[in-house]
Amino acid sequence: MARAESIEKAIASAKSYLDRKSWTHTFNEGTSTFETVQSREVSKDTLYLRILEEREQFLFYIVPEFDVTPDLYAAVVEYVTRVNSGIRIGNFEFDLARGKLRFKSSINFRGVHLSETLVENAVEPSLKAWAEYLPGLFDVITGLATPIRAINKIDYED
Repeated sequence: MARAESIEKAIASAKSYLDRKSWTHTFNEGTSTFETVQSREVSKDTLYLRILEEREQFLFYIVPEFDVTPDLYAAVVEYVTRVNSGIRIGNFEFDLARGKLRFKSSINFRGVHLSETLVENAVEPSLKAWAEYLPGLFDVITGLATPIRAINKIDYED
């Protein structure tokens, strides 16, 4: 399959997934990135579905609207590091320079068609992990729990 055709199909697959979910979205042609904003129980998040054309990779990011203050960096880093050690698909990332948290998953689709199913297989586990572990992060940020206690509460209903 020609590379340009592969990229076009990848973009179409990501769009099809978003349309099936009935998520309002915009598309930035320059960066091949879809953007949608989703409000959840505990946060308002921007979701990015990006096709890296030159690398034939699909990236999915969840970025919440809140920032973390510098006094909480150590606790947040500990929390996301501990959580990441148990997550199989995707991972939390924390930008120490800006205090921004996000969740990322990705797929390399070089040589294969990025189908809607592959998009879904990258996005859905990420959304599940985000929903599962974000309340624990809020417990850490608000001082209701240490990172270990917050994770134990989630993983073991402690």
